Amino acid sequence: MIFDIPQETSSPENGKLMASEPFLTDRFFSRSVVLITEHNANGTMGFILNKPTDIKITDAITDFPPVDINLYFGGPVQPDTMHFIHNVGAEVIPESVEVAQGVFWGGDFEVVKSLLSTGVVSEKSFRFFMGYSGW
Repeated sequence: MIFDIPQETSSPENGKLMASEPFLTDRFFSRSVVLITEHNANGTMGFILNKPTDIKITDAITDFPPVDINLYFGGPVQPDTMHFIHNVGAEVIPESVEVAQGVFWGGDFEVVKSLLSTGVVSEKSFRFFMGYSGW
């Protein structure tokens, strides 16, 4: 999946990347890159982009179309929740939120399943996460 995401920043902003310090020893965030999807007065939310798991989405969701997509560890907050980013767009997946140019967060999950089951969109257009990062 290829996105044109702006370079990292020193303060959180929607659509920006935050990279961990090189020698951070935190078990969740060591060598992590987090995409910020929401930053406001209530806090910040994002997803770790570079922590794939060995779990397939079809192992986690029984009624998901037969695709070969690994889940990613999005962060330690609510690891029993599922989230996704994509490059399909809000005009195709209602309720999606554009967090950076061409990068969308969430949307109607039933539409996503339908698009994948019919082959209208590629598996490479999505990244699915278990949990999220928040502070």
